[in-house]
Amino acid sequence: MAHLGGREVFAGEPLVMMSAGLSHTAGVTKDGALWSWGDGGSEQLVHGNREPRQRPQRLGREMFGELPAVMVACWSLHMLVLTSVGFEWIRCYGDFGKLGHGDQLK
Repeated sequence: MAHLGGREVFAGEPLVMMSAGLSHTAGVTKDGALWSWGDGGSEQLVHGNREPRQRPQRLGREMFGELPAVMVACWSLHMLVLTSVGFEWIRCYGDFGKLGHGDQLK
């Protein structure tokens, strides 16, 4: 189990994958929960605001249709999540067309 400052984190579940971006980190636990922490200034933590998180905070599965997360990738100000049925969920800035949508939407 992971410990941070004497406190158990990740609700006692083992962390099976983690990824780090420019100023944020995300991890997936064995039960398929997604956790994120770090700078939230560009909403890259996906907690619904721009607040930083110094400790890992769990994200609700309702964001993914109640599906468990199996992989996460972070980079710059982005987060990509793959669920158990292959659904990819992206949270990021689309400036300069980097999402491939032909626009600059998130």
